[in-house]
Amino acid sequence: MRIFAVLLLAGTLNAENLFQIQGANFIELSSCRFKLTTSFDTDSFSLKDPNRFVVDILGAKIKKNDNIEVESECITGVRVGTHPKFVRLVFDLKDNVIGEFNNGEILLYNPQKALISTLPPPTLPSPTLPPPTPLPSPTLPPATNTQPIPTLLPTQAVPTSTPTVHTPTKSLVGKEKVLTKIEFLAHGARVTFSSEISFKQSKGGVEVFKIHIPGASLGSEKVRHPFFAPQDIPGIVSIVPIEASDGVTLEIIVERNTQVFAYRDGNHLEIRKG
Repeated sequence: MRIFAVLLLAGTLNAENLFQIQGANFIELSSCRFKLTTSFDTDSFSLKDPNRFVVDILGAKIKKNDNIEVESECITGVRVGTHPKFVRLVFDLKDNVIGEFNNGEILLYNPQKALISTLPPPTLPSPTLPPPTPLPSPTLPPATNTQPIPTLLPTQAVPTSTPTVHTPTKSLVGKEKVLTKIEFLAHGARVTFSSEISFKQSKGGVEVFKIHIPGASLGSEKVRHPFFAPQDIPGIVSIVPIEASDGVTLEIIVERNTQVFAYRDGNHLEIRKG
């Protein structure tokens, strides 16, 4: 098990490169801050159950998957995994910790603790002053105008127009089959759709399976990015959702001598390794 080299010196160029990533340098600034320097395009997002923060380096390469276990206030470890099109960094976060990636710096923090530390000091109540003594009002002479007060006519009611109520057209949201989530489980992966699905499965080679869902679409930009299985789930190398005019195709790349079985359960599509 490797440990983090916590280097807080002024010059970070000599800091240890935690993972050997071709075309990228990944170093630790502190237990909750990291620096990623690369000329490749990157993408970052969060995942739940368990809590994780992900940074993809598009076009980078590594020789093998690797991981670092660490115990800090923000994370329990960092993993790196390879994919045919990118390299993925996964930060295993503690509860209530979130991640941000801006200007090459990865910041992990608990927003609740950050909010408490940045609250302004309480405002002390101002001293209560006694109310001012009211001045006596001047005495006015009695009115000499004896003309009768005119009788006021009742106010006429102004007719109000009844607003036109537009009946909204019936929404079609939820009627279409929309892929909303891909999550990896202990036995494989589960794909979630907004409505009940039907699918066809075919084999595209020794290590490639394809599952086609007619009439489906992708409902999230994050789902459009290829997902690779975590390192603790053997068998599945990657699941790539491909959207076309006739539906969505899940291209599943597996390790050699691994089979894929698809089971439909309502709006779920479970992919189990054989």
